[in-house]
Amino acid sequence: MAKTYEQFKNEVLGKAFDIDGAYGPQCFDGAMYYSQWLGYPVFSCTVTGYVQDIWTQRKKSGILNYYDEVELLQPGDIVVFKVHPSTPLSHIAIFDHDLGNGQGAFLGQNQGAPGMAFNIIPLPYDATYQTAFRPKCFSGSQAKPNTPSNPSDGLMYGLDLSEHNGSVNFSRVAQTNDFVILRAGFGWSTDQKDKRFEEYYQQAKAHNLRVGAYWYTYARNLDEAKKEAECFKQVIAGKDFDFGVWVDLEDADHWKANNGNPSGATQAQCANLIMDELKKAGYQVGIYASTYPIDHEYKGLDINNYPLWEANYNVNDGNRHGDFSHRAVLHQYTSLWRLDGKNYDRNVCYKDVFKDGAKAPKKGAEGSVYRLYNPNTGDHLYTTSYLEAMGVYMAGWNYEGIAWVSPKDGDPVYRLLNPNDGTHAFGPEAEKDGLLKLGWKLEGVAFFSKGNKPIYRMYNPNNGAHVLTADINEHNGLTKLGWTCEGQELKH
Repeated sequence: MAKTYEQFKNEVLGKAFDIDGAYGPQCFDGAMYYSQWLGYPVFSCTVTGYVQDIWTQRKKSGILNYYDEVELLQPGDIVVFKVHPSTPLSHIAIFDHDLGNGQGAFLGQNQGAPGMAFNIIPLPYDATYQTAFRPKCFSGSQAKPNTPSNPSDGLMYGLDLSEHNGSVNFSRVAQTNDFVILRAGFGWSTDQKDKRFEEYYQQAKAHNLRVGAYWYTYARNLDEAKKEAECFKQVIAGKDFDFGVWVDLEDADHWKANNGNPSGATQAQCANLIMDELKKAGYQVGIYASTYPIDHEYKGLDINNYPLWEANYNVNDGNRHGDFSHRAVLHQYTSLWRLDGKNYDRNVCYKDVFKDGAKAPKKGAEGSVYRLYNPNTGDHLYTTSYLEAMGVYMAGWNYEGIAWVSPKDGDPVYRLLNPNDGTHAFGPEAEKDGLLKLGWKLEGVAFFSKGNKPIYRMYNPNNGAHVLTADINEHNGLTKLGWTCEGQELKH
């Protein structure tokens, strides 16, 4: 019969075990006795001398050969605690069950029982590291608590909250979320500040969540929009937002539709004004709206210069369906994400533009050639499409600026893709034909060549990389580094 955590707990409660023969039965000994009981090796690390190293050095110690790294706890998971007021020398124990109010019950040694024996005590979740260790023999075999799993896709997930959410357990929220976006208020009066805004803000900061804020706009004209911008600034003044401030352009309660019914174009103008005013005040600003009005009603909404937070539930079952990374920075994909019996709005962040927002592409003049760099392959991409530049940037490429402005006509310069390694080449007609014979794929005309100013094509003989540049200083710098100039037949 397979071993279970309940068997282990029943065997060890009130007993003590000294595995390493040092300092008596410490918390480390308890966890390692558990590991041996399961048939796994003992894991130790002495970088700092504290058991926190079992987590900080987990990718080097070999522990992940026998344990899965998980974010949502189930009974039997080994949990490492940070240096924290509740665990001042760090700690290691085994999760038993959830106690609510940001605490769990943990089985371990050296937790106050006589003789340092195994006992069960409450400890706060905010003292734990963000992942725990689940014995591979238990993975998928035991009941999980009432908390959804977090996708293992490398993206950030978070909630948007308003007073309608009532009391929120931020310890639990922080276990499976990276950020929260808080409603600061609505309309054009500071009396309409969200009643939970201050509480949520303090709690989110205390639990090390990234924090953004949004203002629900009721503006029907530019005068009302101006008042809303001032109210928004007053309510959020003095606070630190590292996940942007957002203008919420929905009309969920149909107030605007029933009180003047401004056109979509007018609402877009109002939203643009509010965003502009917040940007002038030094905030990183974005816009929230739903898919249909974005595509059909909000004519003139500035989604080129401001990041988009798009609401589209598709199938509203608590899970994410579809990929909106080609359209939006944030995607609100459900209103039915469950945590401890309550529903929340859940969002995925495709690109952390508020961490490196200054590096995102900014829309240039017609014909601007945007240059991007793939840090994984070393490939450079040149495109006159701002939307493509934003899409590639959100896919992980680095934006390097506008390389030059292409003429509207002239000799076409073609873009080709090497299907073997995913790199691109850019060249005139004759070069295009040669590469097609070698199996490259034509992706169309990248830009036009015409004029008197040279575009230098630089080649790195060490790794085969190419760079196109209209900057003589970059040309000279690359030449000093050993790059070769292959010509300047391209013009702009």
